[in-house]
Amino acid sequence: MGKATVMYDAGCRFCIRSKRLGERLDWLGHFHWTPSPTPQGAIVLRDGSREHRGWRAVKRMAAWTPATYLGLAAAVGVLILAGVPASAAAAGCGLVFAAGLSPLSNRVGDAAYAWVARNRLRIMGAESCEWKPPGVESK
Repeated sequence: MGKATVMYDAGCRFCIRSKRLGERLDWLGHFHWTPSPTPQGAIVLRDGSREHRGWRAVKRMAAWTPATYLGLAAAVGVLILAGVPASAAAAGCGLVFAAGLSPLSNRVGDAAYAWVARNRLRIMGAESCEWKPPGVESK
């Protein structure tokens, strides 16, 4: 896999912090971060001819980041230490992981991403965001 381009809003403190975190977690160098020429209100991931925005970009980036899998392994370990049988811990974490990356997560993920975007002012002191999930009409 070649490098995917991740465009972010360089005028938004929340986006800049997200970029910094993304760069720290990108141990394999999958992503090239570049400021968007226009405020887009959402992280945009371009991989070849495909483009993913908002939640869909975030979950695709998570699938390509080794820290995601280490976190999953740590969760399995914690469950085992808490007394959950290893097979049940692995199966449960695997199902949650698969559900999070599946298209079934888009409805909840898009809503959560839109909420964070709308509340950037309270979260980081930035202006509000006008990003809308795919399929939602602008007012």
